[in-house]
Amino acid sequence: MNKSPKKPETFIPHQQKAVRILTEIQKINKKYVSLVKPRIEKEISSLLNKNKPDEKALSLLSKLLKAPGVSNSISKEEVQSIENIIDEKLKKINYPRTDKLTLFLSGSGDLYWGSKKGHCYPVENGSIRYKILFILRNKDDFYPTKKLRDETNTKKTRSIRDSISHININAEKFLSISNTKSKKLIVSKIDSGYKINDLYNILKA
Repeated sequence: MNKSPKKPETFIPHQQKAVRILTEIQKINKKYVSLVKPRIEKEISSLLNKNKPDEKALSLLSKLLKAPGVSNSISKEEVQSIENIIDEKLKKINYPRTDKLTLFLSGSGDLYWGSKKGHCYPVENGSIRYKILFILRNKDDFYPTKKLRDETNTKKTRSIRDSISHININAEKFLSISNTKSKKLIVSKIDSGYKINDLYNILKA
């Protein structure tokens, strides 16, 4: 019995772009292997400017750089340089005209921005902290503390307050978000409750 030919794998647009850029990066790396590092970085940066990859393509490209086979053809130092370039591109995408930094909250509990590497706060999924972030991410105005208590199944107001304090401390530690009054991730207002600072957006990853 004849087997039907295997259908070629279909890539969606951001995957096609990420793979194409990776191929070009490998060519650049091979072409300029004997030259100084800044030349290679300049060529790669120019390549990204030309292709204008979106956020999904950049994030996928970051993963592809670490894939078996690829990591053998590009040095760790070069991968790190490319990661830095990708981070800068993502900052421009996620820190747009509104001057808001966009963060992502994954189902596994990671709060991150950029390419995730170096800017990831591991929040335990199911914890009070995770629930608070998940609830507040969609609120434009201050959200009453009592409602936060009810929706997180927390009995004491102090537990909410302590959890938010820890979120802000860890946001500074893991995400480089200042814990000062005007720049902290979650801000509060007496008799009004809490909300995500207007400087930031949190989207579901």
